[in-house]
Amino acid sequence: MTQNEVSLAWVLALSAKPHLNDIGRSGVFVAIGAGETFTVIRELLKWVAINRIPLGLDVVQQCLSWLDTYAGHEDERYLRCLVEDAVLPLAIQGSARQVRALQDEARGPRSAAACIAPGTPGVLLAR
Repeated sequence: MTQNEVSLAWVLALSAKPHLNDIGRSGVFVAIGAGETFTVIRELLKWVAINRIPLGLDVVQQCLSWLDTYAGHEDERYLRCLVEDAVLPLAIQGSARQVRALQDEARGPRSAAACIAPGTPGVLLAR
């Protein structure tokens, strides 16, 4: 168990927390504290995929990097397939929604004057 594995377990636990009941949350937190990080990550990845919980692309990358350390493990192929085929598409969809929301916010009504930096009259800032 590495610090990266513990960190990934906590990130997944906090991402899944709103979707777990009290007993599930307690079980996950106790298992992480007991050092059962592989088991926690495996179960949380399944939970995330089944419940379609979007993770950030950075978290998905952490999952894939973590799986690299388990190359050849009996669960590695299954977990990699789960991450690539179920978790990654959810992350991409979530990321696309965030980008669209930011673009919509940026396109909101405003004048060119709103893009002029104080103290630099006539210079439009790229946004």
